[in-house]
Amino acid sequence: MKMNKYGRRLLRLADELDKAEMNFDFAQFASECDEKGKLTCGSSGCALGLAASIPFFRRLGLRLVATGEGFFNRKVSLVLRKDLGRARAQDLYAPYYFGVRAGTEVFGVNADEYEFLFIPSDNNFAEMFGRCNPGSNASAHEVAEHIRFFVSQKYGKPSEGDGRDSQAP
Repeated sequence: MKMNKYGRRLLRLADELDKAEMNFDFAQFASECDEKGKLTCGSSGCALGLAASIPFFRRLGLRLVATGEGFFNRKVSLVLRKDLGRARAQDLYAPYYFGVRAGTEVFGVNADEYEFLFIPSDNNFAEMFGRCNPGSNASAHEVAEHIRFFVSQKYGKPSEGDGRDSQAP
């Protein structure tokens, strides 16, 4: 399959993970976020939590929201605006995709690919993807390399001018 916008988005995220100056925690979107949906100073998060704080991905509608205790058993959740227009207060959740769906929409992956890329799990993906996914103690760099492996398997090796430095979503 030829490299497309989703492959370029994944490579951009991998590049950002290599530069990340945050406490990386592969097991949660974020430990906390501010009212604008950005990681707060000293908070920890995973690749998707980092993506939600990067302007490129925020322009696509990706956000973190403080949900309090009990909402999906997380203090912070990942959301993707379906429609960047104004949402009415009574429709708070209607214009959003949450969690897995937000990630699959932004990165153009199916549920198995999402789990392989972004969730530390005990599932053995070696048969499906050629290797297992990183464990919950993986570093940001290890997850970045894991994402690059996936992109190379799905889209082939990136070439010059693959467009990941482009500002267009």
